[in-house]
Amino acid sequence: MTELAGRTARPDLGLMFGFRNPAEWRRPFADVYADDLRLIQEAEAMGYDTIWLTEHHFADDGYSPSVVTIAAAIAAATSRIRIGFNLLLLPLHNAIRVAEDVATLDVISNGRIDFGVGQGYAAHEFRGYGIDRSERLARFVEGLDVLQGLWSGERFSYQGAHYQIDDARLVPKLVQDPMAIWIGANTETGVRRAGRRGANLLGLASTNLQRAYEDAWSAAGFEPEAAKVLQLRWAHVAETADQAWAEAAPHFHHLLTVYA
Repeated sequence: MTELAGRTARPDLGLMFGFRNPAEWRRPFADVYADDLRLIQEAEAMGYDTIWLTEHHFADDGYSPSVVTIAAAIAAATSRIRIGFNLLLLPLHNAIRVAEDVATLDVISNGRIDFGVGQGYAAHEFRGYGIDRSERLARFVEGLDVLQGLWSGERFSYQGAHYQIDDARLVPKLVQDPMAIWIGANTETGVRRAGRRGANLLGLASTNLQRAYEDAWSAAGFEPEAAKVLQLRWAHVAETADQAWAEAAPHFHHLLTVYA
């Protein structure tokens, strides 16, 4: 379960889906995806605000490696609920392709996308993509520049170490103007970078880091009331605490250990 901890009367409530299929409970992947899509439709009917998606690669349980594709399926199967990325691993992708894909996704969903990105950290993912992990920050920062430039609606040129763009213009344009960008960070340097850019913040549980983020946000001239922070909470509902642990513990153990 996710919660947007802003300064609103009622926080937005969402659910996160990883489309994971562990070997211990393995079923056909087509069944897993179909069931999760039905659960997402039920969540929309129940009044949840956002479905959050997460990206990883080369995991034995199939941890959702193609979040834009999944988001498009959700957009086509729903009409109101927002679709968030928590998060897309930007250094592993070509930011120009991401800008086009997400703009198209925003059109398909009629402006229901909350776009979140992070640097990534898992060495095996960078090896699998043939990308030097030491380049992740540079690729991340340049990728953000490219996304925001192409989503501006104007012709865009850029010269960097990883991107050279000459007079490009993205069509179709976003439905949302502008697209709210979320950044995942868990260090003071990272959260301050998000605040300076006016980006919302993903996955925070530290009062000190949230204060650093809000300080950087305000110092950059953004309205304090507009900042949004997503906080992730794990939950399982049962008749008793003992029953909840009996049902959830093996799955929770997998969730928190297999990828790490």
